[in-house]
Amino acid sequence: MDPVIAGVVGTFLVFFLLFLGMPIAFALMFVGFAGLGYLASIEAALPVVARTVYEVSAYYPYTVIPLFIVMGGFAGSSGMTKDLYATFDKWFRKLPGGLAIATIGACAG
Repeated sequence: MDPVIAGVVGTFLVFFLLFLGMPIAFALMFVGFAGLGYLASIEAALPVVARTVYEVSAYYPYTVIPLFIVMGGFAGSSGMTKDLYATFDKWFRKLPGGLAIATIGACAG
């Protein structure tokens, strides 16, 4: 099969999988793996998938995002955010925009 035709079939397959409710990342990953496996070989596609998964997970900016979300979850469930907000509200209550300052301070704290 011509690579252009394989690309068109892959595009339609992505839209079909999205229509079925598959998450975008998994649909793209599946179609890319299937296309590479079809055009080259499965033996060539498997190392590409393994290397890509490792490179994405080892890239520093991508590891910061989930850790930041986990940190926010810990701060919220420990009650620290309520204490920070109450403290900043008392400090900045009399200033113009004190509520905004307290909110930003509690979110950054």
